[in-house]
Amino acid sequence: MDAEMDSAHSNKQNWSFARFGRPELVLGRPEVECRFDQNWKLVVVPFPNELLAAAASRPGYALGWVQRNVAAYYPAIQIVAVAVDNEMFASPRSSLIALLVPAMTNVHAALARLGLDGAMKVSSPIALTALRASYPPSAGAFPNDLAERVMRPMLDLLRHTGSYLMVNAYTFFAYSADAALISLDYAAIRPDTGLVTANQVFDLHPQRAAFL
Repeated sequence: MDAEMDSAHSNKQNWSFARFGRPELVLGRPEVECRFDQNWKLVVVPFPNELLAAAASRPGYALGWVQRNVAAYYPAIQIVAVAVDNEMFASPRSSLIALLVPAMTNVHAALARLGLDGAMKVSSPIALTALRASYPPSAGAFPNDLAERVMRPMLDLLRHTGSYLMVNAYTFFAYSADAALISLDYAAIRPDTGLVTANQVFDLHPQRAAFL
């Protein structure tokens, strides 16, 4: 597996870009060549979920991955974070979910060993669809088993390393699930008076995360 991954990572990463003003979020496919545009100022490097087992059990593997996929591009590319997996909690994979925090820990340790932990953070994007309850925002909560098994250790790690919680906010899903209550203008981040609350559905997502 290591030999295969080394070969796949020997080329520069192909990173798909989604602009949200500043910073820019980057989603990657490491096996494909890519040219970088100087307009992209801040970059988040994704750590693929298929590598969780190796990174969680072998600090040396995490170190090698960080050397090839992060250190090799910094500081020419302003990498600000490594996102380990993506939306693990939306459809928990029993064989992988227990590996998330150990993998994050080893990736952070690799950054620290290379002297990069002060320049970039390690986190894992969560999907708010994994919440047991999400409305109103103050009711936001994960299922108890998920909260105790994974969220508490992950938040402890984020606090210890000075990192932050990454949240994927999809206003369309909220709109499509309850179009009778949520207007299209409200979901599309256009001012709307349909609800006595924040100006847009998008604003509700970080509020929910804040109450977790």
